[in-house]
Amino acid sequence: MQTAFLGDVILSIPLFKALRLKFPDCKIALLCRKGFGEIFEKGNIVDFVIEVNKEDRQSMKSAFETTRLKNWDLIISPHRSFRTALWTWRLASKFSVGYSDFWNSFAFTIRIPRPHDLHDVLRQISLLEGLDIKVSDLPTDVLKLDLQLPFSGEFSDLKNAVALAPGSQWNTKRWTTKGYLEVAEDFLATGKKVVLFGSNNEKILCEELQNALSGKAINLCGATTVFQLAQALKQCAILVCNDSGTMHLATAVGVPVVSIFGPTVRSQGYIPWSKKSKIVEVTLPCRPCGAHGHQSCPIGTHDCMKKVSSQMVLEAASGFLR
Repeated sequence: MQTAFLGDVILSIPLFKALRLKFPDCKIALLCRKGFGEIFEKGNIVDFVIEVNKEDRQSMKSAFETTRLKNWDLIISPHRSFRTALWTWRLASKFSVGYSDFWNSFAFTIRIPRPHDLHDVLRQISLLEGLDIKVSDLPTDVLKLDLQLPFSGEFSDLKNAVALAPGSQWNTKRWTTKGYLEVAEDFLATGKKVVLFGSNNEKILCEELQNALSGKAINLCGATTVFQLAQALKQCAILVCNDSGTMHLATAVGVPVVSIFGPTVRSQGYIPWSKKSKIVEVTLPCRPCGAHGHQSCPIGTHDCMKKVSSQMVLEAASGFLR
């Protein structure tokens, strides 16, 4: 059960691979947010998906009824929320594994302390220790964030393009529009194709950039499903982005990533799980300011993003574009 944001679900891929290795004859299902499941089915990560719109009561009810009608041997929940814990408890599976919190003993038959000092890929896999599966015993390939999708020629025109994903669920995680504009202008000036990606909620931001670039960038913001986004990213030479789900998706399909980190920091465990990645950041005493960032800067400066220059980002990207 992983109904958190896109990045959290993508970081679950090695967990699913480990389960597949250890229980090859079992059917694996994923409960996730609506729109996320297609890449897991088509990438053969899981056998079937149950999707839910957490903002829609009827969708929640329908998804619960679907899960209730099945007999589950094992439920694993990397998502720490009361609603998920309650859902797990109501399904009454033979075994259920979750992180240990003071309030959730009713929900899980096996509870594991959440290791704060690990990357989230390893943190999620640590849940398997409750099943006597140790990370140290797993093959290296299992630990890779590797999403193999069927080939599609739909986005072949994006071959070697530079992808920009300027949005984020949290406003303070967004690098400045000015910074993205300067980076895009530099790439365009050197003859590179630039494409903008984002969700429906980020259309205004991407339209603003496209207009400032006199329409020279390709704007696919809000025009793709998550599966199509993965296919499109796979064609690109590099992704420049914030700390976001798109960052983790690009990593999973093997695209080099340059990510600007502001309110979040490396030690929280959500940096790209790839050697083909670079983090651009500035050192400030106010970082980190929270687990996810905020909708506005708590101290009113947003210096963690404003002090990141376009030159810093371009230098980081240059190593992947030679």
